[in-house]
Amino acid sequence: MEDAIFEALLEPILELYSQIKIELLCNVAERFDTYDTVGGTLEWYMKMLQETGAFKNDNARIIQEYAGLTAKEMKHLLQEVALMTSMKEVEADYNALMNSAANRHTLESIERNLLDDINVINTKALESTEKAYMSTLTKAYIKTSSGAFSYQESIKSALVEMANSGIAGATYQRNSGQIVRYNLEATIRRDVLTRVNQTAVEVQFNNMHELGCNLVYVSQHMGARVHPTNKIANHAGWQGKVYMLDGSSDKYQNLVEATGYGDIRGLAGVNCRHHISSYVEGVTKLPTHIDEEENERIYKLSQEQRKLERDIRKAKKRLAVAKQMGDKDLQKQYRAQLDDKTEKLNDFVIKHKELKRD
Repeated sequence: MEDAIFEALLEPILELYSQIKIELLCNVAERFDTYDTVGGTLEWYMKMLQETGAFKNDNARIIQEYAGLTAKEMKHLLQEVALMTSMKEVEADYNALMNSAANRHTLESIERNLLDDINVINTKALESTEKAYMSTLTKAYIKTSSGAFSYQESIKSALVEMANSGIAGATYQRNSGQIVRYNLEATIRRDVLTRVNQTAVEVQFNNMHELGCNLVYVSQHMGARVHPTNKIANHAGWQGKVYMLDGSSDKYQNLVEATGYGDIRGLAGVNCRHHISSYVEGVTKLPTHIDEEENERIYKLSQEQRKLERDIRKAKKRLAVAKQMGDKDLQKQYRAQLDDKTEKLNDFVIKHKELKRD
């Protein structure tokens, strides 16, 4: 499946979560009235603590408003991907596709798993928003009560810090013990892309087994993941080749052993965009294999591009919170930052024509 097609299908879901993120951040900001005359006092602090129940209800309402739309978009996305990546030998009709018990089980199972993922992400987003509120409240109270800052200065500083941190969609602890926070949109993109690609690959597996195909071609694309020491995580090393589904030979390696299918680092793992198709020896024409040095160059450029895109998303969050605060100076400052970062990204993509603007 072409990346552009997938991105077009994914866009409505990302737009929904972009709006959810902004609304959650703004719900925190609007809780703090910069003209509150008792702002920063113990009485004010206790009053704000008492309002956390209403605050949580508002956040839950925001998530609930989008829940039905999200589920609908998810189901549509999985169905479209299953159809577009199904083998040419299978009639491109959803009902015909679902006549296969294996395909039906695959789609139903992955749809349940994806909706479970979304529920976990939504819960994490609610927890992260509550933490942002409590952190903003506590920092404002401590700074104001110290006498070193006014309430307006304290709340402004705390809200800006909150906007910079954003709303987390997932938190992980690495083997080193380091805690890693993934923002809401990045978590959604990662989990949806992963589940969708699993749908595509598993439907192809089902169709191939039913038709007796044992040779498969793994797609290739410029900018595939590069890993210097891990064979499975080094997608650039195993993409664009033919493998055997069952067994192996001197000519063809086993798909699972070579690509790590089933491992989160391998084929159809986290953030993987590779898919498979049937291969008939002597009949199927394969594209020219991608140059691995050029692939690594594009991969490094794509990592730079992702960094620039993250900077733009951060600037949008800051601007949204500044608007909610009604601070015109901050709005002007963040608007200028957003324009500057957008220009840098545009210049970077224009300079490197092999890249595409997200």
